[in-house]
Amino acid sequence: MGLLQVRQGTKVRIGYCRVSTGKGEQLSALESQVARIENAGVDRVITDIESGLSNEREGMNELLSLIDEKRITEVVATRIDRLGRDACATDALILLAGRRGVTIRTLDNGVVESETPTGFLLSRLTTSLAEMESKMLSLRIKKALEQRRKTHKPCRGTAPWGYQISTDKSRIERNPETWDAANRFIDILRANNWRMHTAIELFDEPCGVNSNRAIKAWLKNPILRGGIGYFKRADDTFREVVWDLHPALISHREFKILSIKMEENRSHWGSNVKHTPKLLTGLCWCPNCGKKLKYAGGRNTPSVLCSTKGCVSQWKCTRESVISDVLKARLIERSADLAKRIDGNEPPEAEEIRQQISKLEALNDADLTDAIEAKKQKLKDLLITSSPMRPDRAAALAEPAAWEMAAPEELRLIYLEFVERVEADRGEVVSIHLKI
Repeated sequence: MGLLQVRQGTKVRIGYCRVSTGKGEQLSALESQVARIENAGVDRVITDIESGLSNEREGMNELLSLIDEKRITEVVATRIDRLGRDACATDALILLAGRRGVTIRTLDNGVVESETPTGFLLSRLTTSLAEMESKMLSLRIKKALEQRRKTHKPCRGTAPWGYQISTDKSRIERNPETWDAANRFIDILRANNWRMHTAIELFDEPCGVNSNRAIKAWLKNPILRGGIGYFKRADDTFREVVWDLHPALISHREFKILSIKMEENRSHWGSNVKHTPKLLTGLCWCPNCGKKLKYAGGRNTPSVLCSTKGCVSQWKCTRESVISDVLKARLIERSADLAKRIDGNEPPEAEEIRQQISKLEALNDADLTDAIEAKKQKLKDLLITSSPMRPDRAAALAEPAAWEMAAPEELRLIYLEFVERVEADRGEVVSIHLKI
């Protein structure tokens, strides 16, 4: 009905129904409430799908306005806790209704009386019990989730495309219906330099990710690398991650590479998609003006130069081969250094955690087994996520022969992964800044 107006001798009855979430069972409960309220003969039913502890419910705020403006004479709900689970807010609603001459009636318990001390006490006890029940439920859920995190089990949500949560909810596992398709989609992404829009166009099967945004979130999910993330952030990363719990779709190293490629792809769109970046594109800078160097056009020998007007190095070239040879030598030297020391690329916290593990093991206490395993897992997670180069990879890159066999595309990925910037001027490399 339109704007409700209370005329002399006319009763306008409004029904109010609420559930906490929009999931299947809750929606069924909402339909049941609405049916009961409609059978009670109300003029209109207002509904909310939101926690009873929230004071920002759209339907409830509308109901409060109708009561305050004396446009209704009675509010009907199935139970008083449907009005809310915040005792103070529900008490305020009951008091407001009493002052405006609006009756609050529940189908299960009758009229809620607020004018007498006894009636108000009974309503207050009811709302306080409802609030306590809600908070106890929230506490039980938090403790259950905390226990699942401690035992490295999946919590809320669904598994990403290619995976499923096991029937007993204890682990992540391959989904036999989508695993192969997800692998084929990854292969198409690899073959097209991790260009997401191109992959969507080329993939001719039902796809679990259908937009660039969805693909990014999917690829960033640690489940694809064999881990489970907890406490998700707005940028699709997680505050805590436990690794090596199930089969992985992509490796940690490949994830670093695809992250680099996706960032690079942001600057290559439109007609530039068809152009393959050259070996040193985006890595070289002028030491004099601080601007990026560009590849010189119309030259048989690939070279980079500064094109900044007024710079002392303007139009002065440095050969690509000169810069690349210096980069290789520097990376070979750094890789050899890292390969000699297993902890050479470890964060400072790693040794501290090792000492803590040693102290706990020295106590020889069976009750500390879980604590020791938790520390070992923490150390493992730290090394996986924070190390820019693993010792085995460092040993491989320390061999000059490995660089001679590297294809230009592979060489560029290595540079993007480990080189921050190169400064070159008039045929010489001035400085190199590595990420390792």
